[in-house]
Amino acid sequence: MPIVKNAMCSNVLDIWETTAVSNDQSLIIPDGCCDLIFKFREGQAPVWFLSDLSDTSQIVSVFKGDYFTGYRLRPGTRVQAAQLLKSVRGHLPGGKVLDLIESDLRHPTTMTCKLGKALAKSITTDPSVVRLIRSELAKSPERNGPQERLILWRCLNAPTPS
Repeated sequence: MPIVKNAMCSNVLDIWETTAVSNDQSLIIPDGCCDLIFKFREGQAPVWFLSDLSDTSQIVSVFKGDYFTGYRLRPGTRVQAAQLLKSVRGHLPGGKVLDLIESDLRHPTTMTCKLGKALAKSITTDPSVVRLIRSELAKSPERNGPQERLILWRCLNAPTPS
């Protein structure tokens, strides 16, 4: 399935893919970004994993025919690893994965900053807000990032910013 690189979402900086041409070792140099990576090896089930935000270079062994597709996430993107990996499990790389990344990740935005300030103010001045937030979030255990922010805005009775 071809990957549409020009249809990237706000959380994805780049999409890369590679196939190992021989048994080898690859040097991975830290760049401050986390990658969501799809790996396929002949005879094994495909897997999704997240790269570490490492301070040092790493050497990774690859085998001839190993196929990788990576979604380089923007610096500052907050990753809920278990939720994101659960969302992409069973999917092949492609456009649907971009939609899943967009709905699962929380890239710092103006809306998020405004929400954080409003939450901090309300929680310190009105303890009942905490009870309301807990109650409303408990009603939607399978929520994604945008849905959670909308619930929080509603709890604060704040107008949703455009």
